[in-house]
Amino acid sequence: LKVSVTTDVDLVGVYKTKYNEKTRNFAVLELPSGNRIKQPIDDERYAALEKEKTVSVVLEEVHDFADYDSAYAKFRGWAK
Repeated sequence: LKVSVTTDVDLVGVYKTKYNEKTRNFAVLELPSGNRIKQPIDDERYAALEKEKTVSVVLEEVHDFADYDSAYAKFRGWAK
């Protein structure tokens, strides 16, 4: 069973990397499960998130049919 949920999560931080004259931006998020994930972001979102502490995201809550109480969250995108 999969359920889509929009929620606020902690933003650990944003950072830039540069390799061969190409720059990439990333956001590090902490999911409700405690797992930290890294997501690529564009320059516009980087500037918007630079000083933020939390961010709205869309998560997919996945339940195991064998053990319904067992669930985990998957990042599915940024909330508008």
